[in-house]
Amino acid sequence: MRCILRAGYFMENTLAQIGIIKSFGMMAGPVRADVLLAMIATREYWRGCREALLRLDFEGRRRRNCWAAGHAYTEAAKIIGTAIGSRVCAYISCRLSR
Repeated sequence: MRCILRAGYFMENTLAQIGIIKSFGMMAGPVRADVLLAMIATREYWRGCREALLRLDFEGRRRRNCWAAGHAYTEAAKIIGTAIGSRVCAYISCRLSR
């Protein structure tokens, strides 16, 4: 019996951007601004793992996705900016050319 719990993208991965947001009022990264990522907090992911292990209501192989609707980095930038008191927070996609 095996159950695979899949996380999309951990929200805590964006915490490294807080200093950049405070200094420059923006987030930057290689992901296009309009791409929706299935973000979940690690605490919520582990809560789902714990509940699945306590219930043991799966048989054979089963996969469960542990996320809600997707969020774009532009939305994440606004949420983080508001949470840390930054008035302006935008997301800028910085794609590296090959």
